[in-house]
Amino acid sequence: MEDAFGVPIDAVDDRELEGIGKIESGSDGEVAWENNAMQGPRVKQGVEKADAFRDATFNAALYWRKLYTKAETVGTETVTGHECYKVVLTPLEGNPTSHFYDKKSGLLIKTAAKRTTQMGEIEAEGFVDDYRPEGDVVAAHKLTNKFAGQEILITVEKVEFNSDLAKDRFDLPDEVKAKDQIEAAFASAGLWHVMRHIRARDRVTEAAPPLTKERDNTRDGSDNGGIPP
Repeated sequence: MEDAFGVPIDAVDDRELEGIGKIESGSDGEVAWENNAMQGPRVKQGVEKADAFRDATFNAALYWRKLYTKAETVGTETVTGHECYKVVLTPLEGNPTSHFYDKKSGLLIKTAAKRTTQMGEIEAEGFVDDYRPEGDVVAAHKLTNKFAGQEILITVEKVEFNSDLAKDRFDLPDEVKAKDQIEAAFASAGLWHVMRHIRARDRVTEAAPPLTKERDNTRDGSDNGGIPP
């Protein structure tokens, strides 16, 4: 797994998950995208796009006033042995997110939010731990993400700052670029509702169980149009 971030909201995340395969996502400052082996390339829109842009802002703590309309300290809570302040942040677009900061160190320990995904809204939690110096900056080296009944543990081996990256590091992949151009064409032609219909159809197709061989044969034939006798 490798993550790279740039200013202001450039990001790319490459990871390979057992049983799922390769998952790529990112932002070039204008388009938020994802590409995986199960669903292929897609361009994020609406709340999901807004969430992705906030996630891509690696120095979001410095610019929280621009990213959120309100920040409220609502109480205290113990998280993985840390006594924390619970701060609820309300974004310009999307659901509020709760941040839990260690009372003594001020470091972020946990985030919790309802996230908008292609398949609907899900509850997601992120745990941050094992803070260690990387040069002049203290960075977390253990990340745990929990969502939809899954738990993903990420151990960070190395963090680099102000690294020299390839000029095209944040460029859209070709397959995502093609998808974005198609959707832009639909939008400019006033056919965005057609694009939404296609997306909804694709989601239903992905969730539907495969047809049996018997049903396939019936659908291919012309005896009864697939209607049971």
